[in-house]
Amino acid sequence: MPWKKSEIIHVNTLHPLSEEEYFGGMWQADTCYLPYIRENGKSRRVYLIMILDDHSRMIVGGKLYYQENAANFQKTLKEAIAAYGIPNKLYVDYTDVLTIPTYVKSAWNI
Repeated sequence: MPWKKSEIIHVNTLHPLSEEEYFGGMWQADTCYLPYIRENGKSRRVYLIMILDDHSRMIVGGKLYYQENAANFQKTLKEAIAAYGIPNKLYVDYTDVLTIPTYVKSAWNI
């Protein structure tokens, strides 16, 4: 596993606001709740899962989904890693969606 447990920063630790010194030093991931859309007569919530590079603020991964869950986050992360490599650190704040130890262990099996 490329990340150590200590390198996964939880929002509860309130890390100081700073910018990494180089691209890939840290990625930040979050979900944006978008408006409901109507599809086949049903109202559906849309979620944007996005991953940003902390240094450049470049979007390294992003995708629209109908569900906010670990599987969809893993898809987005896998595509970002395939395109830009593995970052040194990953900052996420949705611990209600992701159980971090299980997620990190399973993410590398995708």
